[in-house]
Order: sequence, then C-alpha cells, then structure tokens
Amino acid sequence: DSEQKLQKILKKLNKLPVLTISDHPNFIDHGGMIGLVRDGRRVGFEVDLTAVKAAGLHVSAQLLKLAKKVKGLK
Repeated sequence: DSEQKLQKILKKLNKLPVLTISDHPNFIDHGGMIGLVRDGRRVGFEVDLTAVKAAGLHVSAQLLKLAKKVKGLK
C-alpha cells in the first residue's frame, strides 16, 4: 500500500536534515515537509514547519508567504 510505504519512508527520514517534497495528497499531514498541490491550472505548495524544524532545516519567510497553507506556524 502506498500510504504504508510513505509512512515508512518519512519515519526513516524523521529528524534527518533531508527536505521532503511530494505531490502525494495530504503529504504534510503524513509528516512530509512540502506538499505540492494543484490550484486550478497552477501548482502551489503547503509547508509543515514542525517537520522542517525537527529536521534542523529552515524555510524563509518570503517562501512561507507564497505557501497556500502553513502548518505548525506559531
């Protein structure tokens, strides 16, 4: 099952300095960092800051302004 494979991969990468990006539906809700989403004919993205910070990575404020959704923003 692709959901189980995704969970297994993300679990192995958890807290490693590896940026995870996918177009898998609800990717950031499964522990991914950046999820690509369709917005009509355009592609946008969502960010899970909690996952990004856990990996010791940083996403600039300018990039976050462009995101369709930011999860874990205080």
